[in-house]
Amino acid sequence: MKIRICSVFLALILLISPTIACGNNASIQAENDRLAAEQAASEQASRDKADAEQAEADRLAAEQAAKEQAEADRIAAEKAAAEKRSQEAFDNAKIAYEALCEAAEITNSVMSSVYGAWYFGIYKAKDSTTATVLTNLAKEVRLTKSELSAGLTAVAKEFSMSESTILWAMVTTNKDISNYVFCLDVVDFAYKINGTYDEIQKNIDAANAVLKKMTAEFDDYKHYPTLKEFYSKVLSYAEFAQSPTGSFQQLSPTKAEYENSIRTYRIDLSFVFE
Repeated sequence: MKIRICSVFLALILLISPTIACGNNASIQAENDRLAAEQAASEQASRDKADAEQAEADRLAAEQAAKEQAEADRIAAEKAAAEKRSQEAFDNAKIAYEALCEAAEITNSVMSSVYGAWYFGIYKAKDSTTATVLTNLAKEVRLTKSELSAGLTAVAKEFSMSESTILWAMVTTNKDISNYVFCLDVVDFAYKINGTYDEIQKNIDAANAVLKKMTAEFDDYKHYPTLKEFYSKVLSYAEFAQSPTGSFQQLSPTKAEYENSIRTYRIDLSFVFE
């Protein structure tokens, strides 16, 4: 009987064991699958995090690069604008400088004629006749006899005098007649007629217009103050040459002072504009 029970029990064990074994295997596989899924999920999460971190790093790097490029562009634009402004200031200043140089050159020529006419009137005119006085005066000034003749006609008209009377006054010296004055008048009107004074004024006006623009737009330009001083000196010199004052003895040092001062300005500015 005992033997039969044992046999039956053994048979049951043999029958049940495969089922248990299968159940255990399924549980193990399920656990392994779970762990594998968790591992895969963890690894994917790590990859996703790394990707997100890299994306953020790339974004920040791109943002920083954009900022740096924007700053570089701003600096470049400011530099270009400054260079353009500096060039515009230079171009304007050069126009004024060249106009003033031209006005000064013409004024020097006029001043030489003023000196020559004054000297001639005081020291040489008395040795001329009414027929030769214009020819001899032309040798002392930077005007032709034809230009002086035109000046004589203009003086006669201006003062309602005959040309012969003026010629006589030019060569006559006495206590009542300052003949050099008539010599100066003839030279003065000759320059008015031939357009010399207009040419001086044209250049001075051109310089003045540019300086007004520079005052409004480029008053911080390095050479602007010197250019303004140069303008003032040339303007004063031109006004004096066209309407000299003082005595003949004062004329030469005054002329020299203007010429030396203007020469100094030209030398200083020539290193910039020439």
